[in-house]
Amino acid sequence: PEAASKAVPATPGTTIKEGRIGIRDFLDVLAQTEGVMGILLVNNEGLVAEACWIDTVDQEEFGALARDMEAEIQRQLGHSQFVDYESLLIESQDLVINMIPLKESMLIIKATGRINLGTLRLKMNSLFSRLDEDYLK
Repeated sequence: PEAASKAVPATPGTTIKEGRIGIRDFLDVLAQTEGVMGILLVNNEGLVAEACWIDTVDQEEFGALARDMEAEIQRQLGHSQFVDYESLLIESQDLVINMIPLKESMLIIKATGRINLGTLRLKMNSLFSRLDEDYLK
């Protein structure tokens, strides 16, 4: 598909301009975090809109699966007091999946179990403060 042609690994040492950044710069810089295997921007239907993906798993398949997992978790949370959430974090020994809802899309980060989540969160917060407002809630 067309989205797959956009899926390029981040260039090591990518630097970005000052001020507001687009989603491509956001993905490229975040993908440089040690342990990140791939980052997807997935629309509400589970289709990959942008990607920075080096993992061997098919990005379209993973994006659709992650979106389905998020929909089920959201459905279950709808029956509880935890209706709104900032992010979902799924951890196992060898895998971390972080899902962050954005405006009309979702950011999905797939990483090894050895990723430093503190470093990832610091980078994300810094980048989110500069991300083009079209993507933010």
